[in-house]
Amino acid sequence: NNINKPEGRFAHASCVSEDQIWIFGGKNNTKYFNDFFCYDFSINKWSKIITQKAPEPRAWHSAFWITDRKTKNLYFTIFGGAYKCAY
Repeated sequence: NNINKPEGRFAHASCVSEDQIWIFGGKNNTKYFNDFFCYDFSINKWSKIITQKAPEPRAWHSAFWITDRKTKNLYFTIFGGAYKCAY
């Protein structure tokens, strides 16, 4: 079921964690995105991730995982990017 797959885009950021790829943001020819998705290779399925406070829409940003030393939880982190800028 790929009902929750992301719209086509470029300039998004992504990170891999085991058998999943996580993507945030990016843009297409008409708009910038601030949505968050996970694709699980093991079950061939996209999931839209709902967050309480999504960052501003952006493209050309970086993403990386931060591990909490105490809990070992992973946090998807984004840095930088551009929104509605002239090139």
